[in-house]
Amino acid sequence: MQKIHAQVILGLLALLIALPAVSAVSIPYGYYLGGSVGWAKIYDKNYSGSVSHSGLGAGINVGYKFNPFMAFEFNGTHYADTVIKDVNTTVARDSHYSYSAQGKLMFPLGSSGASVVGKVGVSRLQSNLKISNCGVAAQNGLTCQTVSHYATGLYLAAGGEYSVTPNLLTNIEIARAQGNSHTGDAAILSLGASYIF
Repeated sequence: MQKIHAQVILGLLALLIALPAVSAVSIPYGYYLGGSVGWAKIYDKNYSGSVSHSGLGAGINVGYKFNPFMAFEFNGTHYADTVIKDVNTTVARDSHYSYSAQGKLMFPLGSSGASVVGKVGVSRLQSNLKISNCGVAAQNGLTCQTVSHYATGLYLAAGGEYSVTPNLLTNIEIARAQGNSHTGDAAILSLGASYIF
């Protein structure tokens, strides 16, 4: 799965590089607000029963761009719910969220309006396991209550962005929030846009 994500990102970055520069895009600096949607997955967390742990995820971010190369941002992401089943009965749902603060480095590709982007920071990953069938849950070793777990870990992301207009940027990125054995690790491959004010 990670190999496919890397191939998609490299292919899109190659496309961005190949785009002709219609004009030199002057990218402003300052505060920005953005959102993204994409394919999310939870890794390294064991459940009993049949598990579906990937699907649609979404995020929002707010940040400040200091210059063409550096920015700082805060991000909130909701990952796809993990659905736990016993045969055809849904036993529980585990929802995951992360909140992160990170530095962002941008490497502009000439005057094309495209940049390669990398992010590194710290995240707070949250897992909320909610039981929907107490009888079946007990048979699978789960207690009949909502259980929340938290983990603080490394946040990493890489991708690219393109300036459609001086204030409007589109982006593609793959990001991963590190958790622990209680929360798992969370990853998302997303497309998004942000607006610089």
